[in-house]
Amino acid sequence: MSTRPHPNVHLPTLARLSGMPEATLRNRLARNGNNLARAVGDPPCSHQAAGRIGAKRSPWRYPAV
Repeated sequence: MSTRPHPNVHLPTLARLSGMPEATLRNRLARNGNNLARAVGDPPCSHQAAGRIGAKRSPWRYPAV
């Protein structure tokens, strides 16, 4: 049995209210030490990561000069 504190909420209900998948919310809670405000308030990904995801050519292979 785990000794980590768990949030006192029903996870599927909270996921539905926050508008994100249950697995994503569970992973964010684990990453943020079960801090609910930080888990729900985190952006989907950083602006830097979003730029890399949306880039047509890899900025690592083709750096802007």
